[in-house]
Amino acid sequence: MSASSQCPRPRPAVRWTVSAAWTGAMVIAVSLTCAGTVLAAPPSTASTPAIYSDGRDHFNLLDRRLVNRQLFEQLQRPEQWYRIGRNWDNVAFAVNGSTGSQQTPFGGEQSRFHGWYLLDSYAALRPFAGFDANLNLLMLNPSASDGFRVSSQINAGVALHYRNSDIYIAGRPLQVDILGSDLGLVTYGQGLLLEQWPIEGEMVGVAFDDFYLRHSFAGRGIFNDDMITLAAGWLDGQLELFATHWLIDHRRYSAAGVEIGQENWPSWYLNVSGFFELDEMARVSAEYSRKVDTGKNAALARADLMSKTSWFEVHGGYQFRYYQQGFGPARELMNATSIFNTPYAEDRYVTNAFEYLGLSSEFEQWSHSVMLETTVPVAFGLSVFGAQEYWVRFLDDRQGSAIQLHLPDEGTAPGRIRQYYYSAGLRFHPWRQLPHRLQLFITNKQVSSRDMVTDPNSRRFDPGDYIVLELEAEL
Repeated sequence: MSASSQCPRPRPAVRWTVSAAWTGAMVIAVSLTCAGTVLAAPPSTASTPAIYSDGRDHFNLLDRRLVNRQLFEQLQRPEQWYRIGRNWDNVAFAVNGSTGSQQTPFGGEQSRFHGWYLLDSYAALRPFAGFDANLNLLMLNPSASDGFRVSSQINAGVALHYRNSDIYIAGRPLQVDILGSDLGLVTYGQGLLLEQWPIEGEMVGVAFDDFYLRHSFAGRGIFNDDMITLAAGWLDGQLELFATHWLIDHRRYSAAGVEIGQENWPSWYLNVSGFFELDEMARVSAEYSRKVDTGKNAALARADLMSKTSWFEVHGGYQFRYYQQGFGPARELMNATSIFNTPYAEDRYVTNAFEYLGLSSEFEQWSHSVMLETTVPVAFGLSVFGAQEYWVRFLDDRQGSAIQLHLPDEGTAPGRIRQYYYSAGLRFHPWRQLPHRLQLFITNKQVSSRDMVTDPNSRRFDPGDYIVLELEAEL
């Protein structure tokens, strides 16, 4: 859902020379790194443990970043063989850097991230087996137009993770996990309530053979809210049943901005979700939810096909979502807001529970989404890539409240809204088998943010016609 009131737009021009200078500096840094890694031994093919409660979407071609836990295990994966901080006994570290510039040659305003840099660093300490202390520092400046270091920001996340597999029942291990407070991207079930959303909170779980129990507390999701969840599952979520207590702290303000009242809105949900992978190329998933206190329902169905060869990579996906009027946790029309809006959000689909739940009190909603991503290598490290998302949603007022709502840049409700998003361009990898890359592409959306990336924002993406130049390096 979009809001009619947005932060002031950034000043209109960032010159390509700014990006060119940054690009040159980054290329030098990457070259120095590659001098020590390009001749490294071939990566090991040994298997590594799965990341506990991994909320990232693994069935598309969008980028998946590191998570702030089990860094040792992540860096030991074959595809991470180039990391310089992967073989340091009780310490592990990794750094991802990127910089970019954005232009709007066909008119319109730029988004917040134009002439930006981002430095994403991870460090982990394992003083003894079974315990990790993790620190993620995200440093960024969203806009050179603000002035020299005026908008530079540092966001820190700490995750303590205890894992014990030394408890045995009938000769088989019982695994215990305790994690908090930086949970990274969290997904409940298949994403009907919460999908790939940055969360601070805690998780406690036990697993025995193929079964697990998991309790989680999520602070501040998409409203001024808390979510408490208890889940029981089988085979890492192939089948999962979970209950959620969703509590909204709703505060009322006068026209002068003075708080005049406060209410707590509790809601209870029961969900069942599951997925089935036919092979590495095909996956189907579904989720059903019932709001216990009102009897309202919601459902999600998803299908994906993916193929990766040396000649091309392609993913095609379809999603159906249905949210009955009154299903959401808000008892009246309320803006959902995001509070961690960085360029990484480009790696998530527009189709997300965020877009539905704020409107749920007034409208019955159902939608169809089709996604397609492709990458085709050309020659000498150059490839062509593209991503598309076509989203058709229907909003109907079944209770006859006669509300007419204008959604900026989208349409009106009740009604039918069609939205098409795309990106397409060139990607250049200067060094074979290394992830460092330069991208030049066109797109019709960019991540929306206020002055600080942690300021609540009711818009996830800014529409427009953009030409984007980005450079990324991983050390």
